[in-house]
Amino acid sequence: MQLRKALSLPLHGKCISIVGAGGKTTLLFQLAREFCEDGLKCVIQTSTHIERPTLKQAFTITDCCSDAKTLLKNALRGRDPIAIGSVEHSTGKLCLPSDDLLAVAWEKADWILVEADGSRHLPIKVPAYYEPKIFEPFDAVIAVAGLSALGKPLSQVCHRANLASTLLGVSLETLVTPFMLARILTSEQGQFKNVRNPSRFSVFLNQADDEKLCNLAKETSFHIKTFISDCTVASGSLRKGDIFLC
Repeated sequence: MQLRKALSLPLHGKCISIVGAGGKTTLLFQLAREFCEDGLKCVIQTSTHIERPTLKQAFTITDCCSDAKTLLKNALRGRDPIAIGSVEHSTGKLCLPSDDLLAVAWEKADWILVEADGSRHLPIKVPAYYEPKIFEPFDAVIAVAGLSALGKPLSQVCHRANLASTLLGVSLETLVTPFMLARILTSEQGQFKNVRNPSRFSVFLNQADDEKLCNLAKETSFHIKTFISDCTVASGSLRKGDIFLC
């Protein structure tokens, strides 16, 4: 099943921000590839910083490229995802592109996909006061979480666990449950932060790598829909390429 269809994303729009943890970057590139396979021009960027994509993931254009604007215009005539950004010299990662590249992307691309926060490679997170950096205007926000967090202490699996502890009213050593995960995903202090419109919000529960985790995904989805009744929830294993609706 296509990610786009599982997450009820429109075929046409402009900007999708991806927030959370546990597979954001993988989802970002898979979704970009799907849009390109449907004949759409897709640009990937970050509002924070991401690892430079491999050539298999996307063709990368940075601000330091010679005549980057023309290069981007020409690249968008092809059928592959294009990643744009400035180079963070201390790490080599991509960060927010220049205004010039952004202007070309917004004018020429059919879709811009934005990784809007970081997670330090942990499966779940609660955003800091300055996160997420969602681009405006946006057509959709996708919240991602890793099911591998379930059954483990909050302190071990959550980026900014202290904030999660406060949000949930539990100790740092409390084992994460489907209800707790659903609360993080739907709270305005969690992944629903700055979204405002529930119709533009969907959730992907990643790492459903076996039957037990698939069942836990369904339980988490049930709780998500008690908080946001019309929320689209999909799950699966991005690593395996399995996607299903919850």
